[in-house]
Amino acid sequence: MPLPENWRIVRSPDEGALRPGVDTPAFPLGEATITVAPLPTLAEVWYLHVWACRERDDAAPDAWKAMRPYVSDAKDGIYTDTVPPPRSIHAVFAAITGSASASSLEEALALCAHIDTRVRAGANPRKDVVTDAPAFATYVAALSTDHARYLADVTAGDGWVASVPGEKGRARTVPLLVLRDPTATHALHWAFTDRTTPGGAGYGLVFVERDGQLTIAANPGAKLDLAWLATELAGLERSRRLPVLAPSAAPTEPDPAQWHQEGTVIQPPRDGSVVPFGELYNALAVRLLLKRPVTTKQRLGLLATALVLALVGGSIVLFAYLRRS
Repeated sequence: MPLPENWRIVRSPDEGALRPGVDTPAFPLGEATITVAPLPTLAEVWYLHVWACRERDDAAPDAWKAMRPYVSDAKDGIYTDTVPPPRSIHAVFAAITGSASASSLEEALALCAHIDTRVRAGANPRKDVVTDAPAFATYVAALSTDHARYLADVTAGDGWVASVPGEKGRARTVPLLVLRDPTATHALHWAFTDRTTPGGAGYGLVFVERDGQLTIAANPGAKLDLAWLATELAGLERSRRLPVLAPSAAPTEPDPAQWHQEGTVIQPPRDGSVVPFGELYNALAVRLLLKRPVTTKQRLGLLATALVLALVGGSIVLFAYLRRS
């Protein structure tokens, strides 16, 4: 569904007069300037579509209730889809909006219009495939190929359970994935939405090694505070660089040993880390108390062992009781 002709869409990170997903204007709007981010979120595009429907007096509030929690969770990085990952709404949307072109916004709006049609017919966006239109087949095929690459990357990587310091000294246990030179374009997205992890909520932390350099990404949905980690990595970096760093003549000059945190991603110094990946990995393994996850098969084995020991112990007690009698 095209947008009203008297609407002007501005692609800007700055707050505008009207922003979908944030403001709740009265309709009809008439002539209006609406601001969306250069790489808009699902919430922005979905509510832009909803606004266009309301402008045309084509509202379906009862059907839209199904999408309201979905876009809200997606905004917080929480994904609970049960459909195949390459067919999920957020995956197809991410593939469409990978560039800031005008056509990508048009395609994203077309996706939302198709989803709207499906939810009006009773589809559940979490459980039903609503990206099945021929217009999105190319994206789904590419995502399917990329997801297969991710599964191969996981096999070549390492899986751990990490203990991450939290508020008031309380540690949080999250699954951690180590990827070495991953081939999947959307590796982080697949990792954060991987339902095969312990707990089924995706990996909380992902270590990515590329060309010997480490990048750490936290799942936005896990809401982990990693500021301390960037500080500790900078300390390790500084201790290794100390012999070769001359005293800075300008105190305001950026610290060359500083690890940078941008949102939920921690990256090495701009000229690269001088600390070998293996050394960083070992230091973080100790700091995060990394341990191997217990598989379902192992849990069943432990349960069976416990039952056998209980039965044996019970038999011994019963035998001793009978002898006394």
